[in-house]
Amino acid sequence: MTAGLASTAAALGQPSPEAPHILPFRPRPLTRGERSSRVVHVFPSPRNDRVVHIADTAQAAFALKLELDFTCLGYVERPCRLQIDPRYCVDISFWSRHRNGEARFHLILADKAKVRTTAGVRAVSDHTALLDAAARDGYQLHITTEAQLRAEMSTLQMAFELLPWVNWHARLATRSVVRAQVLARLKVTERLALSSLIEAADAPHSHVRAVVAAMIFDGTLAPVDYVPGSADMIVEVRRA
Repeated sequence: MTAGLASTAAALGQPSPEAPHILPFRPRPLTRGERSSRVVHVFPSPRNDRVVHIADTAQAAFALKLELDFTCLGYVERPCRLQIDPRYCVDISFWSRHRNGEARFHLILADKAKVRTTAGVRAVSDHTALLDAAARDGYQLHITTEAQLRAEMSTLQMAFELLPWVNWHARLATRSVVRAQVLARLKVTERLALSSLIEAADAPHSHVRAVVAAMIFDGTLAPVDYVPGSADMIVEVRRA
């Protein structure tokens, strides 16, 4: 079963010069059984300049978190497998690369500390076995639980709502002009509502929304007291 945020055929625009197009991993292709038995989320990723295929909702939620993280240069879903013991191994959920040069391996744990393995779904009584197995392979594993993701629901909702605008932004011929207009307005007033930026800009409303969304994704702007589902938001220039 497949779910998508937008058409998977959508053009992603020109790759960012900072995007890591030569990566140490490639996504493990989903098997036919995984595609038929699990919900597969398919969407164009501006962070990766490609379409990603992610199984399960918790994994897709974490991908949205990486998309919104402006320090993330790119990520790979299902980059490799971690051998827990001789009987079974588990997919590492994501590998990500960041602006500070750090590379991270992420594992998303379902509720009740369950993890999908090559031998079926298994319960994990504590994280020690997972962390020790990763340490044996020479890397540090970052574990995120579904409960932690639910605690960030507002941020994840924002990423979900802005992502289609960011993808469309790459195809806008006017994006540089609109960006300059937005920054000029925010030099005069520290915080402004999106509706005020739309009113002041010499561009269609949709173009301003797309540019502001892209500026949030690249870290230029920061939302203030964002309310999921709202047609408006307050933004400011992000401070270093």
